[in-house]
Amino acid sequence: MVKSAAKKAVGIVSKPNKPEVAQILPGLIEWLHGRGHDLLVDPETAPHAGGLRMLSRQEMGELDLDYVIVLGGDGTFLSAARSVAKAGIPLVGVNLEALGFLTEVTIEELYPTPDAYVAAVKAATARLVDERLLLPEDAAEAIAAAEAGTLARLAP
Repeated sequence: MVKSAAKKAVGIVSKPNKPEVAQILPGLIEWLHGRGHDLLVDPETAPHAGGLRMLSRQEMGELDLDYVIVLGGDGTFLSAARSVAKAGIPLVGVNLEALGFLTEVTIEELYPTPDAYVAAVKAATARLVDERLLLPEDAAEAIAAAEAGTLARLAP
């Protein structure tokens, strides 16, 4: 995917078999396309994405994406984070669950959160790069435990 300086490339990933995705996605795609964004989706999102280019989450992590929108809960967010963390791609987590600590954006708050969030992340990153914010590779076990729904604690 080649993007121009003005055009943003955005990935969308979602929790498998989540009925809300089919309801949310058409409006989200229209909104993002209306802002000139190039879009691609993961295999879980593809059935509801009207023929958008599909890539695995790992393949998204190899591209120069401006950000990835995650539709789901904390487990989906952690899975997406693991796939794109090395590339430093910001994630916008949209909570489709009853409770979410990492997916802070609700469906009602979705618009215009992605653009505003990414602008804030980029501004903060320009001021300070803190390696403690990145998950170390040896955190994979803790992430897997969190995705499985078990309590995990990362040591400082």
